[in-house]
Amino acid sequence: MQELTVSKFGRVFQIYPWLKVRYFAKYTMGKEAFYEKSNKMLLLQIRSLLKGFSNYFKRFDGWVFSNSNERVLLNKKYVDKSFDYLMSNTSMKILCFELQLDQRKRNLIPTKYLVSRAILMLAEEIYAKVFLRKIDLSAHTVLLKQLEQEMGVVIDVNSVVRKFLAQYRVMSLLLRVLPNPKFVLLTVSYTLFGYIQAFKERGIRVIELQHGLIGTSHSSFLYKSEYNPIQFPDEIWVNGERDAGFFENETKVPIKKAKVLGSYIVDFYKEKSKEKKEIISSISVTLQDGNLSEGLIEFLLTFNRQFPNQIEWKLKTRRTPEQVYLDQFEFSPNMSFTSLNAYEIIGQTDAHLTIFSTTAIEALSLGKVVLLYDFNGLASEMLVPIIGENKHVFVFKTPLEFMEILTHIQPERIDEIANSNSNIYHADYKKQVSDYLIELENELVKK
Repeated sequence: MQELTVSKFGRVFQIYPWLKVRYFAKYTMGKEAFYEKSNKMLLLQIRSLLKGFSNYFKRFDGWVFSNSNERVLLNKKYVDKSFDYLMSNTSMKILCFELQLDQRKRNLIPTKYLVSRAILMLAEEIYAKVFLRKIDLSAHTVLLKQLEQEMGVVIDVNSVVRKFLAQYRVMSLLLRVLPNPKFVLLTVSYTLFGYIQAFKERGIRVIELQHGLIGTSHSSFLYKSEYNPIQFPDEIWVNGERDAGFFENETKVPIKKAKVLGSYIVDFYKEKSKEKKEIISSISVTLQDGNLSEGLIEFLLTFNRQFPNQIEWKLKTRRTPEQVYLDQFEFSPNMSFTSLNAYEIIGQTDAHLTIFSTTAIEALSLGKVVLLYDFNGLASEMLVPIIGENKHVFVFKTPLEFMEILTHIQPERIDEIANSNSNIYHADYKKQVSDYLIELENELVKK
């Protein structure tokens, strides 16, 4: 698919990586965009448009790109679980560009230098509508049809191409007028291809921090052919040795280096996890939006009818508000939504259940048994290749199979379960991040 290209701004862009992300999202979630546009989202962006605006014109050693969904309430502050510890434990000056997906008071956010991404996104929307109204993809009609047939879904290809071209153009123009950073840290690189190319053309190192699932089941990282590295990060800091090995041996994604970091939030909450009771009586459930959540809830309701009052269920939403589910389904008294973050509720319950959410992998390192509902075979496809051989992971398709599993699970201590997952979540995040930041400062900032 390397021949899927668009010529613009005197450059040739390989667009297959852009489309791959959307096909994957549509295939797994039933919708191609992770965040859907709405009046509420528009209002949030308008309100945050000028947040931290003066920071745009200051000089920083590094930039971070994150979103407010990364924030977890810790010690009465909404901490960015990927970046806040890192940014506050270095002598380097780092600016965080944050996509505002909710509204929080500034005094509850510990990030020292923060600016809203809304103004960038507004500029990209305007640029795409004014200067990129229609992209000619007629030369690729046959290849695009082939992709649709292979994936079994259809996406708005023109919209995707316009989005990333606008990203590239706006960031390229911004870097011409603002003080440039020496490096950029980000999560979810596959939603920022345009930015990354603009950064790398200016000689700015780009580093991705692992935010979720990685492996052969995640098509956004799995490449069988080589692509131009100009729109991919230079390196990625991953949670454990397993994922580092994936980048070294199992994919041709053009990332030069994978370094094992660990996870701040997993280390933090492992210390707070409660030991499981002799029998499983409470289970945390993470939902995944769209038809995945609907399928999982329907399973839970069916199980609950067949085996009433066996389990206290604690449901955690993702992006879909809980009211949507309350309007759609009739829940029993032993099923409730929780306002705690996913890590807290996992730590307070006896076991964790999901389809293929990354919380399954995290739950093991928090010392909890993991239960995977194999909805449409997705647990087998996405998570079994990663954690399926762990003896604390159980996969099922029917309520009867699930009940059989619950009956025979033996109690294990938190440390025993967490140690079984050490190749995926490396311990001692704080030491690792300190070492990496010192190395980064020596290589880039002190030049």
